[in-house]
Amino acid sequence: MLRKTLLTGAALALFATPALAFHCPKDAAAIDAGLAKVSLTDAQKAEITALKDKGMSEHSSGNHDEAQKSMAEAMRKLLNDM
Repeated sequence: MLRKTLLTGAALALFATPALAFHCPKDAAAIDAGLAKVSLTDAQKAEITALKDKGMSEHSSGNHDEAQKSMAEAMRKLLNDM
């Protein structure tokens, strides 16, 4: 019973990881769209863009946990600076 539960959990984690990996480009597009619609200083835009670019770089290198964190921080700054 325990073995079956562990195998099921491992299978779910295996299938969930690629789904998260494809989320980064959608986040980057949302950040770009948000930047186009709001009025921010050049410094604010540069900071948000740098975080987004960092997230996409992490995504490209396969570090999806860190990519998600960087994208989330960029989105938070975008929303807070609006």
